[in-house]
Amino acid sequence: MKKTVILLVMLVLAVACAASVAAGPAPNLSSVQIAGIGTDSAGNWIKPVNHSIYPNKLSGDTLYLCVQFVGYPNWNLVFFYQNGSLINKNKLVNYKTTYITTDGFVSGYWKYYSIPLADLPGNTAGSLGQFSVKATGIRGGDYQDHVNNVNMAE
Repeated sequence: MKKTVILLVMLVLAVACAASVAAGPAPNLSSVQIAGIGTDSAGNWIKPVNHSIYPNKLSGDTLYLCVQFVGYPNWNLVFFYQNGSLINKNKLVNYKTTYITTDGFVSGYWKYYSIPLADLPGNTAGSLGQFSVKATGIRGGDYQDHVNNVNMAE
């Protein structure tokens, strides 16, 4: 009886091990891009051309950023800046995430962020200047992107 139970347990373990998913390691971050900037959460994005949104101007009281991460960043090492000044992470809200998948595995993210203009570290009217994002991959490597000429409508 003991031998039968032991054999049964070994068989169950063998089947369980064989059925486990054989996924490879998560892909390290390979790029980060500010894909859109705007002042509403409905997705009416101004897409930067050559890192600029000129001559477009924004209006409203909240800034929205759409950022594409290809690969896996270390989320503790993702930083946003306005004209080189760090934007407080506690003020920046990630209100939506869309997963990028390749062959059924998550290979990146579309992250959507918002921040009230009043919480920016620099100008909050007229010329807001440059916004940038810097991210470090889960296995190192720094990537960054920026958008220039961000201006508010008069």
